[in-house]
Amino acid sequence: ASVAMLEKLALLKIALCRAPALRSALAIGDDEALVSVPIIAKRSLTGLLLIARAQPLNADEEWQLAALADQAAIALQNARLHEMELAEAERARDLSQIALRRLAAIVESSDDAIVSKDLNAIINSWNKGAERIFGFTAEEAIGRPITILIPLDRREEETEILARIRRGQRIEQFETVRQRKDGRLINVSLTVSPIKDEHGKIIGASKIARDITQSKEAQERLQRALDFDETVMSSMGEGLYTVDTEGRLTFMNPAAQRILGWTLDELLGRRMHDVTHHTRPDGTPFPGEECAGLQVL
Repeated sequence: ASVAMLEKLALLKIALCRAPALRSALAIGDDEALVSVPIIAKRSLTGLLLIARAQPLNADEEWQLAALADQAAIALQNARLHEMELAEAERARDLSQIALRRLAAIVESSDDAIVSKDLNAIINSWNKGAERIFGFTAEEAIGRPITILIPLDRREEETEILARIRRGQRIEQFETVRQRKDGRLINVSLTVSPIKDEHGKIIGASKIARDITQSKEAQERLQRALDFDETVMSSMGEGLYTVDTEGRLTFMNPAAQRILGWTLDELLGRRMHDVTHHTRPDGTPFPGEECAGLQVL
């Protein structure tokens, strides 16, 4: 400490030792000596050691009291650091609890099925989305094997999924078929991730299942319509071809190939204007701005 600080502390010691209120509060008689030693930590006064006795301290006792004050300063500093660490740990726990509650709310409100299982394929958690998609309540599903959702002819998929999870791999958007409680089969897209403990050991898997039955059915209807259209166009006697917005060929039926003399492979992706409009009757180039087809596009 600086000389000025030491002088201030000495005056403080004298003032405290003579303060009538302090002597009265401690029940110290006028014939007793009151000795105080400051407790200083990091150049800051944190407290005082007070001793009341019949005789004043000798030099050796004052040195021992000063050493005790130093130890008290260290102890107080450590206690404050410990309090700060406890407060920070409590704050971290509070933040962790908030994050967990937020995550739990997200899981419960999700339209997707979110399920966790251990490495023996036993279900550990089951959200409302899983109940809606698969028909089982949480009470009916938790504790049972995940195979209650897997058709018999697809059980080998679970074996492969667990093997990949044990290797620490993540499975994304795996499209497959699963079975509801009522026996109905549905199309799902699965994302499966390993679950690790605090030591990094894989102890299970979390699974997100999205019901894609309606989108798959819509894709199938669209594909059937496209197949039908292609069948009709291919059987037409008239030449028919399609182009994109830049005039590049995307389809040509057999009749058009016969009429134009080009095959579909030869024209696919090429601008039909460049292929079919070479010149005017007089031999001059036929510009695109005069092409009725391009004007329609």
